[in-house]
Amino acid sequence: MFTLNYFLALFLTLSLEVITGLVLGFRKKREIANIILVNLVTHPLLNYILFVLNYYFFIFNKNYVFWILLIILEIVVILIENFLLKYSLSYLNKRKILFLVISMNFISFLVFFLSYFF
Repeated sequence: MFTLNYFLALFLTLSLEVITGLVLGFRKKREIANIILVNLVTHPLLNYILFVLNYYFFIFNKNYVFWILLIILEIVVILIENFLLKYSLSYLNKRKILFLVISMNFISFLVFFLSYFF
């Protein structure tokens, strides 16, 4: 069941972040491919870290700790994705890439947050 849930979360994240990229004007195949590839790096990494932290420290049982850690880890993900996309899409404006990364992660986080409570 964990595997199915993970792949569903990955698919939802990729869908949301690609749609966000498209809405913000990132429509070239190279741009979409890089958005997907960057997420295929950061999404498993984030989920693995959360899995390990929960396994050893039961962070899901401590709501405030979970949310604080999740926000910190999301900031780290934003930094990593920003770096990777600036490198792989170096022909684009750096501020535009930063806005894209923050927007994509905000949308994904918001959907996760809402699905957590509803």
